[in-house]
Amino acid sequence: MNTTKFLLGYWHLNIMAILVIVLMIAFHYITNGYRFSRRSPLFFSAVILFILVTISPLDFLSKYYLFSAHMVQHIVLLLIIPPLILSGTDKDFLEKVFRSGFLKKAGNFLFYPLVAWFLGVGSMWIMHLPAFMMQMNDSTFLMDTQMIILPVLGWFFIWPVYSPISFRRLEPLQSSAYLFLACVGCTVLGILITFAPADMFTGGMQPENLNLIKMIHSDWGINDSTDQMMGGLIMWVPACIIYLTNIMIILLRWFAGAAAQRHDGTMA
Repeated sequence: MNTTKFLLGYWHLNIMAILVIVLMIAFHYITNGYRFSRRSPLFFSAVILFILVTISPLDFLSKYYLFSAHMVQHIVLLLIIPPLILSGTDKDFLEKVFRSGFLKKAGNFLFYPLVAWFLGVGSMWIMHLPAFMMQMNDSTFLMDTQMIILPVLGWFFIWPVYSPISFRRLEPLQSSAYLFLACVGCTVLGILITFAPADMFTGGMQPENLNLIKMIHSDWGINDSTDQMMGGLIMWVPACIIYLTNIMIILLRWFAGAAAQRHDGTMA
């Protein structure tokens, strides 16, 4: 077993992942009036990322071998895919959905910033409690359900920041504070995982494939202890970079809009 053979040979057709992909494409096609629009590339970039983290060797490593791969998968599903899906969804459709009725009432609760924040950040904390992870690792079905649960929770979390309609959308400075506090929450969790006692968060290598374990240990230089530290650092640094990058984008847009308004006022 070597890295090349592993990367080429450990793709798998996860039935639940395939179903989600089909539903995502159908959702986009229907909500865009049975056509593709200028928003479609954003949406389909989310679909491609979803494929890469759910049916690729990364998913296999995440489920059975590496906590650090698990962490990469979670960050992509929770923090990267949802804003792409939201940005790629037709805003006229969203206006109609949340105009009245049950969905408006549900949205008023789920997209309320404090609730949405805890759904996003709190889910990361809960899912990485050692006892919870032990339960998840014992069930392939529960591990597979995360590929549905995390993007949905991420959708709720990012809605107050990037909602294409005014429903429950925060102002730029409020959005920046919202994301900064999320960065702090993930940083604290990442630090706790990084410096926790060795093997607290790793499920242990699966003994069935000794060649794969040898490759991970010898070729990649990863054991349970370094795997846990890498997972904590991934939660600590890259996750926070995602939040901070979004803050910079929001503030730059805000400053650019304010400058444009001043320029228009001067021209008038």
